[in-house]
Amino acid sequence: MTRAKRILGLDISTTTIGWALMTPEGFSLEMHYIPLGKIENLYNKAQEFRKWVRSMHSKWDITHVFIEEDLKKFRRGFSSATVIRKLSRFNGMACLVIYEELGLSPELVNVNRGRKSLGVVIDKKDKSKSTKEKVFDWLIENDEVCKNYTWPTKILRGGPRKGQEVMIAECGDMADAYVMARSGLIDFVSDVDI
Repeated sequence: MTRAKRILGLDISTTTIGWALMTPEGFSLEMHYIPLGKIENLYNKAQEFRKWVRSMHSKWDITHVFIEEDLKKFRRGFSSATVIRKLSRFNGMACLVIYEELGLSPELVNVNRGRKSLGVVIDKKDKSKSTKEKVFDWLIENDEVCKNYTWPTKILRGGPRKGQEVMIAECGDMADAYVMARSGLIDFVSDVDI
């Protein structure tokens, strides 16, 4: 039986890996996340990611993988140098897992280039929300796939909004993975590659 071809976008962090799977024609099929926050040390996190990659590989013929490029420099008010090093190490581990399990060299996509490919516009002067939240909001307002996607939610148990249904925080990681997959498809994949 021939497995259908798929393109995978990943937003890698040490607590949550957002992922988006789409067809070579650009139709989004599925988005979700891999929770890693309760797993100790990077090696165990990488092994959990490996299990997930194997399960995806058993279902789909993944032809391309696009991963958000890790930060290259320290910027005041953002992650510390220690956090940047840890994320960079884990990003490298994830790339190695992809290579070992799928035989593919993942394409690293600059986050700004990826957003620009989709036409994502965010107001950098507005400090009321994080960039991740602004990207998510832009996508659900302007991208047909994201607008119509059933995002995971939860009911708040306390606080002034108790009882309200809200989208879970990991939706931002899923949206970033979608940006990676979609922009990777636009910028890097030709009909010959599929």
